[in-house]
Amino acid sequence: MDNIDEVQLLNAIKSGDHAAFKKIIDLYADDLFIYVERRINSREDTQEIIQDIFCSLWKNCKTLTVKENLGPYLYKAAKYEIIDWIRSTTRAQSKLKDLSLYLPPLKQSTIEEQYMADELGTHIQNEVNKMPKTMQEIYKMSRVDNMPVKDIANHLALSEQTVKNNISLAISRLKLKLKVS
Repeated sequence: MDNIDEVQLLNAIKSGDHAAFKKIIDLYADDLFIYVERRINSREDTQEIIQDIFCSLWKNCKTLTVKENLGPYLYKAAKYEIIDWIRSTTRAQSKLKDLSLYLPPLKQSTIEEQYMADELGTHIQNEVNKMPKTMQEIYKMSRVDNMPVKDIANHLALSEQTVKNNISLAISRLKLKLKVS
């Protein structure tokens, strides 16, 4: 495209011409994309950078003075966007590295540990099912539904002490049965 055409397109963009802006995008976007992606090796971030460049062009076009060719301006904008991207990425990586110094290493549960936890859950459920119905209901409300003793007592029309006694008995039974197995 001739330099005169680009100046005319830029003038049209300054007056809000969307078609002229689209022509500029069509003219430069692919080459800018290649230029940026070769430097940062991230397709998603490259797309974001290209979008930022053209958004900035649209926002600042009224104050922009281009005498001949828009290309050098856009490539310089790309260069500064790449520098900003590198800085922010480096900062983020540094913060993650610093944070990892203060965090304990994550423990990956093994298949065996998961199996044992499932087995324990099954044993507990089996033992709870063997309890008297009222004790089962109180245990489930307390330990599964996390209901306070007072709410359980009101819900079942029992005294709070009866609820506490049933919870204590249920836990004692579970401890006894699970020690044996």
